Amino acid sequence: MIRLLAILACLAQPVFAQSYPDLFDVRAVADDDILNVRQIPSADASIIGTLAPNATEIEVVTLSAMAAGA
Repeated sequence: MIRLLAILACLAQPVFAQSYPDLFDVRAVADDDILNVRQIPSADASIIGTLAPNATEIEVVTLSAMAAGA
């Protein structure tokens, strides 16, 4: 019985799994500032784009392997 539970636990999908594409809004950015979009999740990474402080419905279609935690 314990083996069966262990196997089922390994096969179960996490409850918090995110599906893509999905829409997001920019929050907690001052009105006179911008949100930098970087190549990788690091303050030292190259800026590849910017978002307005009031940007809404930003479509994320996939995550990079690094952003997904791989």
